[in-house]
Amino acid sequence: MLKKLCFLLGVTLLVSCSEKDEFSDPSLENVNAISAKLNENVLLLHNSKLANSNGDEGMAYDEETGVMQMSLESVEMAEYKIENTSILSVDLDTLAVLRKVAKVDTIGDIINVHTEETDFEEVFRDADFELVSDMTEDVDLKTASTIQEINEALRDGNKIHPARVIYHMPEGRIVRSVFNDEQIDGVEMFGNTKKTISINFSKKIENYTLFEKSEQITNEETGESYSEKSGIYLTSGEINYGADFSLKTKVKWFKLRKFEFSVSPHVFAEANFLMRYAKSYTREDEIKLMNNVFKRTFIYYVGACVLAITVDTDIMAAYKVESNGFLQCTAGFNASISSKFGAKYKRKKGWSAINEFEFNKELYTPQFMGEVNANLRAEIFPRTKAKICGVNGITIDMVPYVNTEIHGSFLNTKVDGSVEMSMGLDARINAKVKIAKKNLGGFEKEYQIVKPIVLFDETYSN
Repeated sequence: MLKKLCFLLGVTLLVSCSEKDEFSDPSLENVNAISAKLNENVLLLHNSKLANSNGDEGMAYDEETGVMQMSLESVEMAEYKIENTSILSVDLDTLAVLRKVAKVDTIGDIINVHTEETDFEEVFRDADFELVSDMTEDVDLKTASTIQEINEALRDGNKIHPARVIYHMPEGRIVRSVFNDEQIDGVEMFGNTKKTISINFSKKIENYTLFEKSEQITNEETGESYSEKSGIYLTSGEINYGADFSLKTKVKWFKLRKFEFSVSPHVFAEANFLMRYAKSYTREDEIKLMNNVFKRTFIYYVGACVLAITVDTDIMAAYKVESNGFLQCTAGFNASISSKFGAKYKRKKGWSAINEFEFNKELYTPQFMGEVNANLRAEIFPRTKAKICGVNGITIDMVPYVNTEIHGSFLNTKVDGSVEMSMGLDARINAKVKIAKKNLGGFEKEYQIVKPIVLFDETYSN
């Protein structure tokens, strides 16, 4: 199965559109006027109405080649007219596909539809809406509800709430939905929801080795050699994370005018590091401590379109060391962050950042021993990624860090030197957004939100 569904984040606008009423609604003109007007060659395919070559429900779709295969009988019964000019939007319950037909061939009772990427501006004529991550108050929708009713229930002005949220859990997928009688094969249903769904988790890390190496050390006085370990260790850490996201899009007469994606997180990060160097070192690295600790797919209705955004979060750690000598030290901190951070794109102006932060911090008293000149930086942070159909769109890091500068001798027989420790906050954003074939270009930048603030500064002499 392919990972080439080239509709990245902004793409979020993709996924299922039609001017044919699949929900017994006599007219979609008013529905589309709610938030999006579509090109008339867009055709919505309901996967439940199609069958594959084996007669099983649902067409077969090869993500690698872009070929959709379905039985001729099921296409005729659904009264779908698939032509070379068609743009197909397929609702796959927990996924959606938007492709342009390149060629159609029929072999016996099987139709093979060869597809290619479509241009976003071929699909939408006008659109102006904001997708938000929280679900609306308790609503009573049935899968047989009209698109008009669904849109009205899930809208708040130009804000649109998700119709269902897929929880990607280790034991399998779970769906929370506003549809009371919705059933999706292969997933467990929560039924409808009563309140909001936010991105939230709490994770602890204990005794994690970031780097370790055995060194051969020679005693200059005796000439004897012995083995000593150098390493960087996260002895304990914790991330508490809660966030909402928002995606805003505006299209006017088949031209993208504005695209904006932001995350509003509240983060508590705590870390205690142990650093041990047997000799001089220059080294830096970034390590993924936990992968996909939170992963959700949010499904939306925008007029007659179904949209899907997947958000997942990793827990990361990083360090940078420049050390001349031998050293053993501890460094620890906690930080609380409230923010709104993201990227926005405007036609003819390009990319810019959304950047609002509050930062509180506490440094733990360090312990150190050695004879060294060293500069050390240690980080622990959440990395939030927004995806469409498994393809990265925007990545956001919020990075509290501690800097340590140690110069001198800190031994039982001699203490003569200085130690300075500071804390700061960086934010990094990487956007590579492609709306179908339309590439908005890349945007990558690091921001020093809070410059290093000295919290420990001591000079020692005996």
